[in-house]
Amino acid sequence: MDSELAFRWIAVFSIVLCGPGCTSNVQPGPKLALPDAGLDYDLGIVVSGEERRVTVRLANEGTEELRISAVRSSCGCIVADYPAVLAAGDSGEIAIVLRTAGFSRGAFVRKLVAVSNDAARPNVTVVVRGEVVVPFVADPAHATLEGVVGSALSGVVSVHWRYGPLATELTVASRRGHVVVTNVRPVVSGREYEVTLWAEANEKADVVGSINSSHAQFAVVAERTVHAELR
Repeated sequence: MDSELAFRWIAVFSIVLCGPGCTSNVQPGPKLALPDAGLDYDLGIVVSGEERRVTVRLANEGTEELRISAVRSSCGCIVADYPAVLAAGDSGEIAIVLRTAGFSRGAFVRKLVAVSNDAARPNVTVVVRGEVVVPFVADPAHATLEGVVGSALSGVVSVHWRYGPLATELTVASRRGHVVVTNVRPVVSGREYEVTLWAEANEKADVVGSINSSHAQFAVVAERTVHAELR
């Protein structure tokens, strides 16, 4: 028996076993297919203020149009972009942006629910988790700007970046009040900086640093102290 004849016998035997009511394994209607690895995304360490992105790949393995009516988030810190419609056999992705500005230090868990017309799986939950860290440590955190009567006041704080070297140099600016940052000098490039503050008025002010547009912040409260000049 040659190979072609053997293939024909196998085909006939399969038809007999299947019978006239035999159907395909493809689910009738829409069928949402998601990654085998699961829908729990651990981002690990996230610097406070950073934006992180997660991509969830999906496909329609059904026979009819898959419609995604909504992707609902547990907080306003998540924005999701997704295809409203996937034709049978098509694939796409849910693009998730997590904004950590305002997050407290420590572990976090955020959830999204994708709603579709897949009758077998109408609601699918995506979990995004991680740990927020505050990247800057200022020493001292309460700086005293000193000077004599009639002169400008100045003080120095040391700012440490805790999580590996920075890609670029640190930039620092005063947020409010009359405290001015006059100099930022790298002591250890990418890790430690000396920040010189200057003031004229008796007023508190926060000093805020940011790097790579991540808006990661450290705060220093600066107060004016005036001494009488000895003669």
